Amino acid sequence: MAGQTPEITRRWASIGGRLAATPWAVPTLFLKLPPHFLTTTNCPMPNTNSAKKRLKQSLARRTRNRSTRAALKSQTRKVREAVASGNMEQAASEFKLATKKIDQAAAKGVVHDNAAARVKSRLSAAIKAAKQKAKATPA
Repeated sequence: MAGQTPEITRRWASIGGRLAATPWAVPTLFLKLPPHFLTTTNCPMPNTNSAKKRLKQSLARRTRNRSTRAALKSQTRKVREAVASGNMEQAASEFKLATKKIDQAAAKGVVHDNAAARVKSRLSAAIKAAKQKAKATPA
């Protein structure tokens, strides 16, 4: 890397029992925080009972939405991997399941309706293009 000193490029920081080779690795400690961190240090503590309840609800909603989004990402990844491997039957079945999960997430407001439609459209287009490619070049 031009312009950087060797001490910066070779810096090792011990983080949680593992070594990180990048000088900017220290801020990665703050990416995955325990749930109580949000209520004690980063956010002001609520004063009223209704504000306490709203904080509790929002934290519960946040964890639920994060797991739903992670499930969506893994399902779309399965569809893309099936398309890349050329397995159209598996791609079609995974796409059907992905469509169901995406629609449910959009109905609950986890993702925007237009974002859900965009993801479904791109997955469908990828499957269609792979089918056309398979027809054009028979094995």
